[in-house]
Formats: sequence, structure tokens, C-alpha cells
Amino acid sequence: MRRALAICLLALIAALATAADATAPAAPACRANATGDFTITLRHDGLTRSALVHVPRVGALRALPVVLAFHGAGGDGAFMAEYSELSPLADHDHFTVVYPTAAGKRHFWTLNARDKSQPDDVGFIAALLARLPTRICVDQSRVYATGVSNGGGFAARLGCVLSSRIAAIAPVAGGYRSLDPCRPDRPVAVLEIHGTADPVVPYDGKPPDYAGSVPRFLANWASLDGCSAPTAPVFVARGTERFLWGPCADGTEVLHLRLSGVGHTWPGSRDSRSATIAAGRTVWRFFRGRVLSEPATG
Repeated sequence: MRRALAICLLALIAALATAADATAPAAPACRANATGDFTITLRHDGLTRSALVHVPRVGALRALPVVLAFHGAGGDGAFMAEYSELSPLADHDHFTVVYPTAAGKRHFWTLNARDKSQPDDVGFIAALLARLPTRICVDQSRVYATGVSNGGGFAARLGCVLSSRIAAIAPVAGGYRSLDPCRPDRPVAVLEIHGTADPVVPYDGKPPDYAGSVPRFLANWASLDGCSAPTAPVFVARGTERFLWGPCADGTEVLHLRLSGVGHTWPGSRDSRSATIAAGRTVWRFFRGRVLSEPATG
């Protein structure tokens, strides 16, 4: 009798599971499944633009998160791929990395909308995000932006103007002096990493107005995200302090790592092996699991 009841119970559980599967929305088919390293080229605003793409082999089977990684002034996508060391990490942790290249001879990302003669980099990235799903499997709810120096400033700009497409940003040694006022459509999670001895984009900004100040940049994002007051700083490694604002709206947070005595660099890269953190791994750990929320309404 007990055996018969057990068999009936198992049959009922199986039937309920089958019914649940029948009513659950089907996962979208993933037909664009290129993997490995390749370049996407597109025309935008009269210019030929390109981005190096790195997709782990598992990207042929399922949609992966996408990290947009922006080089500094004078660099290009190939340089950022080597400098950031994100591709090996992507293979291990299963995400796609896209390394766009800035236009023009200077390869400098446009940080504001004031000079209409400058390349429309925001439009280029929007077009690139639209093109990516035709080549690779993309988890559209998990698109992130990081970058170093001028590229860090541009990642910050994207958090302001493409917040409906990007779930989180992580500028490293970013230049914020010339950014437009930030008006995101929704709260955006932010990680900022900066050395206190940075001579290129000084931690406290440049006189006389100290525009580009990292503390001011962070305070502005904490206000935009509706965060509570910051917690007391915590030493997470030798010379590295963590500042956290949160909880913030929609489950976001604003996090800052202040690196005492560190200069203008992507920490852990070939020119800063002595840094106590590795920017690539730190940035990915921050991004991992953060999902795009619905844009604010009303």
C-alpha cells in the first residue's frame, strides 16, 4: 500500500511539473551564435566604426552577459583587450567582452554633447548594441560598461544617457571633468576605482574649480540613485579603502575603491602589478548578477 501511494505521489509531482513547464514562457531561441575573437564593423554618422568581440565557447549555447570595455585616449579595442586582461576572465566566468575603438586620429571618446563636430560615440554604441544580437547570443538584461581614463569617463557618460540599456557601470581612473549633467532614466549601479596619486585625472579634480573630483562624482550618483548615507570606509586590502552608498533605488548601489598612492592605471595591469586589487576581476564581480530593471515612469 505504501509503495502504491508513493508511486501515485511521484506521478502527481511529475504531472504538476509538466503542467508548470507548459505554462512557463519558453526561453528565446538563440540563433546568432558566433564565438571566439572577431571584429564587428558598422557605418554610423558617416564614419566606419569597429569593435573587437570576444565570446567564450559556451556563448554558442546560451545568451551571455556583455561587458563593454573602453580604452583610454590614443588606444584601441585591441589594446584594451590586452591591457584589461578581461578575455581570459570571460572564458572562465562565461561572459562576452566587447572592445570598441574610438574614432579619429586621437582615438578619444566624446564625453559630452556640446561640440556637434565630434563623433557621435553614444549613437555608435547604441547601434553596436543593436547589431550584437545578430552575431552573438546576448542577455539583454545584463549589459555593462567599464573603461579606463578617457574610456572610464565615457563609461560614466553611458550610464547617464543609455541607462535603459546598461545595468551597471564601472569607470576606472575615469576623467569626469567635461561630462554633461547626468540625467539617467533609471537608477544605475556604479563602481568607481581611482588612485589618490593619479596625475592625469587627479582624485580631487583640477583647480581652480576642481571639476572632475571623484568624491563629487560619487556624491552625484548617490543622489541620482536615491542612496542612503555612505557607510564608514573599510580597508579591504593594503592601501585600498572601500566606500559604499546603499541601499539605493531598485537594488542598486554606489561603490568606490580608493587606492592610496596609486597613479593613473588599470590596477593589476602590466604597468601596475603591485596594485593590491585586479581591476578586471573586481569590475566583473561587481557586475555579476546585476540585472537591468524597468525604466522609471511618471
